[in-house]
Amino acid sequence: MNRRLFGGIAAVGLLVWGGFYVYDEARPRVVSANATITAIDVPARTASVQFIHPRSGRKMTVSGDVAPDCEIMVAGKPAKLSDVPVGSIAKVTAIRHAEGGATATHIIVEDKPRTTPAEDPEAASSPGTPTHSGGNS
Repeated sequence: MNRRLFGGIAAVGLLVWGGFYVYDEARPRVVSANATITAIDVPARTASVQFIHPRSGRKMTVSGDVAPDCEIMVAGKPAKLSDVPVGSIAKVTAIRHAEGGATATHIIVEDKPRTTPAEDPEAASSPGTPTHSGGNS
Protein backbone atom coordinates (compact mmCIF):
# COMPACT_ATOMS: atom_id res chain seq x y z
CA MET A 1 0.00 0.00 0.00
CA ASN A 2 2.78 2.46 0.89
CA ARG A 3 4.49 1.80 -2.48
CA ARG A 4 1.29 2.58 -4.38
CA LEU A 5 0.69 5.71 -2.37
CA PHE A 6 4.28 6.88 -2.85
CA GLY A 7 4.13 6.04 -6.56
CA GLY A 8 0.88 7.99 -6.94
CA ILE A 9 2.25 11.01 -5.10
CA ALA A 10 5.43 10.90 -7.20
CA ALA A 11 3.40 10.68 -10.44
CA VAL A 12 1.22 13.65 -9.45
CA GLY A 13 4.34 15.61 -8.49
CA LEU A 14 5.94 14.93 -11.88
CA LEU A 15 2.79 15.98 -13.71
CA VAL A 16 2.55 19.22 -11.74
CA TRP A 17 6.25 19.97 -12.26
CA GLY A 18 6.01 19.10 -15.96
CA GLY A 19 2.98 21.35 -16.38
CA PHE A 20 4.73 24.23 -14.63
CA TYR A 21 7.83 23.75 -16.80
CA VAL A 22 5.76 23.89 -20.01
CA TYR A 23 3.88 26.93 -18.69
CA ASP A 24 7.12 28.62 -17.65
CA GLU A 25 8.69 28.11 -21.09
CA ALA A 26 5.54 29.38 -22.83
CA ARG A 27 5.62 32.85 -21.28
CA PRO A 28 7.57 35.78 -22.68
CA ARG A 29 10.86 36.52 -20.90
CA VAL A 30 12.77 39.71 -20.40
CA VAL A 31 16.38 39.29 -21.48
CA SER A 32 19.25 41.74 -21.36
CA ALA A 33 22.68 41.63 -22.97
CA ASN A 34 25.72 43.77 -23.58
CA ALA A 35 25.91 43.34 -27.33
CA THR A 36 27.48 44.72 -30.48
CA ILE A 37 24.93 46.38 -32.75
CA THR A 38 25.52 44.69 -36.11
CA ALA A 39 22.63 46.05 -38.21
CA ILE A 40 19.76 48.52 -38.00
CA ASP A 41 16.85 49.00 -40.40
CA VAL A 42 15.24 52.26 -39.29
CA PRO A 43 12.14 52.19 -41.55
CA ALA A 44 11.37 48.57 -40.60
CA ARG A 45 12.29 49.20 -36.92
CA THR A 46 14.47 46.09 -36.74
CA ALA A 47 17.98 45.52 -35.46
CA SER A 48 20.55 42.73 -35.15
CA VAL A 49 22.99 42.27 -32.29
CA GLN A 50 25.88 39.93 -31.58
CA PHE A 51 26.91 38.64 -28.15
CA ILE A 52 28.57 35.70 -26.42
CA HIS A 53 26.01 33.25 -25.00
CA PRO A 54 26.68 32.85 -21.25
CA ARG A 55 26.12 29.08 -21.14
CA SER A 56 27.57 27.84 -24.41
CA GLY A 57 30.24 30.51 -24.86
CA ARG A 58 29.27 30.69 -28.53
CA LYS A 59 28.99 33.91 -30.49
CA MET A 60 25.34 34.49 -31.35
CA THR A 61 23.63 36.93 -33.67
CA VAL A 62 19.99 37.74 -32.93
CA SER A 63 17.61 39.93 -34.92
CA GLY A 64 14.33 41.38 -33.78
CA ASP A 65 11.91 44.25 -33.76
CA VAL A 66 12.46 47.56 -31.98
CA ALA A 67 9.34 48.61 -30.06
CA PRO A 68 7.86 51.97 -31.08
CA ASP A 69 8.22 53.13 -27.46
CA CYS A 70 11.73 51.64 -27.03
CA GLU A 71 13.88 53.76 -24.72
CA ILE A 72 17.01 54.66 -26.69
CA MET A 73 19.97 56.46 -25.14
CA VAL A 74 23.28 57.33 -26.82
CA ALA A 75 26.09 58.76 -24.67
CA GLY A 76 23.62 59.39 -21.83
CA LYS A 77 21.15 61.38 -23.94
CA PRO A 78 17.76 60.39 -25.37
CA ALA A 79 18.09 59.38 -29.02
CA LYS A 80 16.23 57.97 -32.01
CA LEU A 81 16.87 54.58 -33.59
CA SER A 82 18.63 56.33 -36.46
CA ASP A 83 21.15 57.75 -33.93
CA VAL A 84 22.36 54.30 -32.82
CA PRO A 85 25.71 53.61 -34.49
CA VAL A 86 26.23 50.19 -36.04
CA GLY A 87 29.32 48.67 -34.41
CA SER A 88 28.69 50.21 -31.00
CA ILE A 89 28.32 48.25 -27.78
CA ALA A 90 24.96 48.67 -26.08
CA LYS A 91 22.98 47.18 -23.25
CA VAL A 92 19.92 45.83 -25.02
CA THR A 93 16.83 44.72 -23.11
CA ALA A 94 14.17 42.81 -25.01
CA ILE A 95 11.12 40.67 -24.55
CA ARG A 96 11.82 37.19 -25.92
CA HIS A 97 8.52 35.82 -27.21
CA ALA A 98 7.56 32.21 -26.51
CA GLU A 99 6.70 31.65 -30.18
CA GLY A 100 10.10 32.98 -31.23
CA GLY A 101 11.51 36.38 -31.96
CA ALA A 102 12.21 39.32 -29.70
CA THR A 103 11.24 42.96 -29.31
CA ALA A 104 13.76 45.46 -27.97
CA THR A 105 12.41 47.72 -25.23
CA HIS A 106 15.67 49.50 -24.22
CA ILE A 107 18.86 50.24 -26.16
CA ILE A 108 21.49 52.03 -24.11
CA VAL A 109 24.69 52.89 -26.03
CA GLU A 110 27.49 53.93 -23.71
CA ASP A 111 30.61 53.73 -25.82
CA LYS A 112 31.84 55.33 -28.99
CA PRO A 113 31.12 53.50 -32.25
CA ARG A 114 33.48 50.75 -33.28
CA THR A 115 34.07 49.26 -36.66
CA THR A 116 31.71 46.48 -37.65
CA PRO A 117 32.49 43.02 -36.21
CA ALA A 118 33.60 41.86 -39.67
CA GLU A 119 36.22 44.64 -39.71
CA ASP A 120 37.24 44.38 -36.04
CA PRO A 121 37.89 40.81 -34.84
CA GLU A 122 38.22 41.95 -31.21
CA ALA A 123 34.77 43.59 -31.25
CA ALA A 124 33.31 40.39 -32.70
CA SER A 125 34.96 38.16 -30.12
CA SER A 126 34.06 40.12 -26.97
CA PRO A 127 30.67 41.78 -27.32
CA GLY A 128 29.36 40.90 -23.88
CA THR A 129 27.28 38.52 -21.87
CA PRO A 130 23.49 38.44 -21.70
CA THR A 131 21.56 38.15 -18.48
CA HIS A 132 18.06 36.76 -18.06
CA SER A 133 15.22 37.52 -15.73
CA GLY A 134 11.62 36.58 -15.40
CA GLY A 135 11.79 32.85 -14.76
CA ASN A 136 13.98 29.80 -14.56
CA SER A 137 16.52 30.02 -17.35
